[in-house]
Amino acid sequence: DLTDYHNPNELGAHRIETAGGVNGFHDNEIRWYRQFRGEGDGRLLEGLSTDSSGQLKGAENNAFLNLLNVRYVLYRNGSDPSVRLFENRDCLSRAFVASSYQVLGSAQGVLERLAAQGTDYRNVVLLEEDPRWGEMPKGEAAAGVVQDIRYRGDEGDRRARMNRRGVLVLCDNYHPYWKAT
Repeated sequence: DLTDYHNPNELGAHRIETAGGVNGFHDNEIRWYRQFRGEGDGRLLEGLSTDSSGQLKGAENNAFLNLLNVRYVLYRNGSDPSVRLFENRDCLSRAFVASSYQVLGSAQGVLERLAAQGTDYRNVVLLEEDPRWGEMPKGEAAAGVVQDIRYRGDEGDRRARMNRRGVLVLCDNYHPYWKAT
């Protein structure tokens, strides 16, 4: 808890987002996002620890932090009141193109597969339901590359250059009123 270092709305005023939304508040939060974050079970923090020198360990392999684009983790080491910074260089972009998908049948199945590690979530999208897209073509080159991501208020533009069929993955909190054009 680092709330003694900032006022409740201060981070949002500086465009600093947290995994819980802007400063822990997300006005667009839905059940799946709370489940993904591990509300109540600490999934985001699972496997994180500090070594004898106080360095954070385990964040670089945390699929949940990486998929939520968590680039920096602020933390304290035990009773030391100072705040430390960890840069997570494995975090994903807010949008990327995956080469394939796997259907796991449930949200719980997706969460369990991510927690187990070993899934190449940079190239394989884990889905609850079959989208009936058929088999994705294989290839040595990436399926595509996101070239442009822009945010303007409630609107966001993403442009991708595709080399073959793939899945455009948006690592933003889903909203039912989104439209793709």
